[in-house]
Amino acid sequence: MTRMVDPSSLSLAALDVHGRVAAQILAFAREYGEALPEVGVLIPLRLTQTDLAGLVGASRVRVNQALAAASSPTCFNKACIPTFI
Repeated sequence: MTRMVDPSSLSLAALDVHGRVAAQILAFAREYGEALPEVGVLIPLRLTQTDLAGLVGASRVRVNQALAAASSPTCFNKACIPTFI
């Protein structure tokens, strides 16, 4: 018998908290993002760190640490955001 694994389960198993937070933000950008010329992408969602923690299976403190580490302007590029093929 073959088991199907949804992408969120794969993400929980394969990535650390920083990777899961980055992957979730990327998913939000793809689904809800609005392109802003010369600025980037606006994600018009109001989420708390607790909300995000629940989505990625981590504590609010760990999500806060991941967001702080990713706060540099150059982090959210191809080097920081995991991709799945």
